[in-house]
Amino acid sequence: MHTYRFHTALAGPFFALARGTGPGLTADALVQALTGVVVRELVTAPQGGYDVELRLDRQSHEDALAEIEAVLGQLGFAMLQALITEWTTSAIEGAVLGAAAGGAGMGSLTKDPVSAVLAAVLVGGVGAIVGSTMETVKARFTAEKAHPFGGGWQVTQITPAGTDLGPEPA
Repeated sequence: MHTYRFHTALAGPFFALARGTGPGLTADALVQALTGVVVRELVTAPQGGYDVELRLDRQSHEDALAEIEAVLGQLGFAMLQALITEWTTSAIEGAVLGAAAGGAGMGSLTKDPVSAVLAAVLVGGVGAIVGSTMETVKARFTAEKAHPFGGGWQVTQITPAGTDLGPEPA
C-alpha cells in the first residue's frame, strides 16, 4: 500500500481571480476522478489550499503522481511536491505469533495435541486478522516536480527499503 501526502492550492493567481474565491476540493471529487483511491485526509490548510493524503496503488510512484496531478489540474489545483510512504502489514507475523502462542498455551493446559493444533489454527487466524490491520512504514520518498510546467516527477528515497520504521508519527 502507498500513501501520497501533499499540499495543493489553486493553479495560479489568475485562476482564483477568474473564479472569485475559487472552487473547493472535496473527497468525493477525488474519489470519482481517481480509480481505487482512498482519501485518508483532506483538510483546509492555514496558509490556503488543502493538505491531502491519499492511498493509491499504481505500477510506479511516477504513474500515481502523474494521475493525481492530472486530476488536480482538471479541478483547478496544482501540487509541486509530495511525501510518499510505502506501507506493509503484519498479517503473517500476527498469524505465526498467534499460532505459536495459542498452540503452546492450549497444549500446556490440556496436554492434548489435537486441542493444541486447533488452538494454534484459531489463534493464528485471529493473529492474522489483527496483524493485517497494523501498518508499518516500509520506506519513504520525496517527490518534486522536475519542472513547474511539466517534465514529470523526481522521486528520491529518503529511507532505505526494508527498514522497519514502525508506525508513522502523528
